[in-house]
Amino acid sequence: MDDLAAAAATLPADLPLVVMTSHVLAYLGQDRRAAFLDELETLAADRPLWWVTEEAYHASLAPVLPGRDELEFAEGGLCALGIVRWDHGKPDALALARTAPHGQRLTWLPL
Repeated sequence: MDDLAAAAATLPADLPLVVMTSHVLAYLGQDRRAAFLDELETLAADRPLWWVTEEAYHASLAPVLPGRDELEFAEGGLCALGIVRWDHGKPDALALARTAPHGQRLTWLPL
């Protein structure tokens, strides 16, 4: 996470940036997760940015897609696959599927 801006700077600035996380954010404290989202928002100010996440809901999608209690890990021991696109500085998030804790299987959610 500390090198995200430097890594993004190595890519052509006119191309969209896609960031993917999978089962790492739950191991970070709330402050580090918030800093990660702040970094994504900063990067999205200069280029199109998409974040693909397969994580526990509380550690990933909850701040950008609040109120989806049915996606909580405690509700069935499943994680959430989601995608977030920043549009004019605002995150536009969508939960796509429920997943087994390490992606062994998934169940698509209705759109």
